[in-house]
Amino acid sequence: MTTIEELMIEEISDNRVMSGKEILEEIKDMVNYALSEVKRCVTGAALMTTLLLSQDVIPNSIIVDDSLPFIELPFVEAKGTLRVVEESEDRVRLSEELSNLAKIEDGWDNQCAKKPSRLALYNASILLAGLEDSVLPKCSFFPSNDAGIYFQGHLKNAKLTIFLNDEKMAYVVKGKTEKLTASVILNRESVEYLNVGLKKYL
Repeated sequence: MTTIEELMIEEISDNRVMSGKEILEEIKDMVNYALSEVKRCVTGAALMTTLLLSQDVIPNSIIVDDSLPFIELPFVEAKGTLRVVEESEDRVRLSEELSNLAKIEDGWDNQCAKKPSRLALYNASILLAGLEDSVLPKCSFFPSNDAGIYFQGHLKNAKLTIFLNDEKMAYVVKGKTEKLTASVILNRESVEYLNVGLKKYL
């Protein structure tokens, strides 16, 4: 039986003297050999464990550390209700009109009219997203010759015209006996305010 000393120490029979470089090479070879043996053992153990786990067989000799604490993430219940909103036919139609306006080029009137600006198209999408469905049935988008967009239509008791360009919207609502006009910065709040004003004309 080979002893550990026999593995670690190689006898030199000719009693030759080794240089420092040769000694370092010998040490390097011993370290590499030791590392390869360790790697072989670890690889074999890992392979055996993988095979056993794949067959749902864990021998009693394997110790599983289950002392780690169980971490439970907090669950926060969302308040409110979930609604699936289906777009109305008029909203889909007006979305398609906006898509078509985005495709026209300068000179669309066979003269010198400018195509709608990106900002005007963006503002029109904000307006469309914010207006209530009851306003949309008899309304349409039209290009203006100065890179803006008009939103025009008939309500039950009024005519509606909204001009969109830059960061503002200017609107005119002509009822049978009165007229409502304003020029405001276009945002969700101003569109919601317009919705409230239009209710009496629907």
